[in-house]
Amino acid sequence: MKIFFSKHVPGYALGDAIEALTHGSVHHAGFIRESGLILEAVPPHVRQRPVTAADRAEISVFTLRGQTIALCDAFEAEFDRILAAPPDYSGEDLFGFLFNQPNTDESHTFCSRLVMHTIMRVAPPELWPLVRCMEGDWVSPRDLFISPQLVPASL
Repeated sequence: MKIFFSKHVPGYALGDAIEALTHGSVHHAGFIRESGLILEAVPPHVRQRPVTAADRAEISVFTLRGQTIALCDAFEAEFDRILAAPPDYSGEDLFGFLFNQPNTDESHTFCSRLVMHTIMRVAPPELWPLVRCMEGDWVSPRDLFISPQLVPASL
């Protein structure tokens, strides 16, 4: 299992807003499955898709420090569970953290929340990229991107 981040592309309105609000240089996060497919939260809901040539040119790829084969297998099972009933993408949730609004349930999400909360469900706490997050907390792509728990990897 790998985690990817997209760098900001000028002129992409949602990316511009995320970059401005989080003071970061990445605007999207997701997973790369063992099959090579991307799992991500984008409108209208969480989806799986092939890696494109544009992805290869724009993404930074990482693994979790201390990741094992057994943990990768557990992530794959969780990805299958997510795809069986994919949560909706929520722009409202995306900007809810600005006003400290709680997320009401798990039927909707956004990209970096999907990444962090999936990691929290599968990995032991000592592998979490962010240590102060609780279920329901917000996390930006920038917060994850700068975590020392992520190790650069190749696509």
